Amino acid sequence: MWTKRHSPFFEVCSRIVPEVAAQKSRMLGCSHSRWPSGHKLAGIACPKGQGEWTTGGQLSGTSTNRIVNQVCQRCGTGWLWRPTEQELNYIESTDSGLSGWPPPDESRVLHQCVWCSKQFIQSELKQHEPNCSQRYPRRMVEPLPQAANVGR
Repeated sequence: MWTKRHSPFFEVCSRIVPEVAAQKSRMLGCSHSRWPSGHKLAGIACPKGQGEWTTGGQLSGTSTNRIVNQVCQRCGTGWLWRPTEQELNYIESTDSGLSGWPPPDESRVLHQCVWCSKQFIQSELKQHEPNCSQRYPRRMVEPLPQAANVGR
C-alpha cells in the first residue's frame, strides 16, 4: 500500500529540501571574499573585505542604459547595478573587467517592480510601486460573449 512517506514525490522532496536549506545558509553566510594566494589559508573563505573578492560579472545594455551584472563565485549571490562614468571607463579599459570587484553598496543595487518589471534602486522603487501604471490593469479577464438565449 502506498503511503505519503513512500511516494516518489515525497522522496524527491526529502532530498531537495536539505539542499535548498544548505544553499540558503551558504548564501547568507558568505563573505564574498577569500584569502589570497601566498597566504597559508589561500582559497579559504575569510572575513568580509580582508582577502580578495570572489566576484565576477559583465557589463551589458546600450550606451544610454548600462547595467552591471555581478555575481559571487562562491555562493552565487547576484547584484544588478548602474556604474558611474569613472567605473564605466575603468571596466571598458581593462582586460580583467569586473573580476575581483567588491559587491556594490545596497543603495546602488537595482530591484525589479513586481507590476511592470522595470528596475529601480530601493528608494525609487518605494515611490514607484504604489503609483505604477501597470498595478491594476483594467481588464484582467476578458469579458464573456453575450449569448442570445441563455437557459432552458
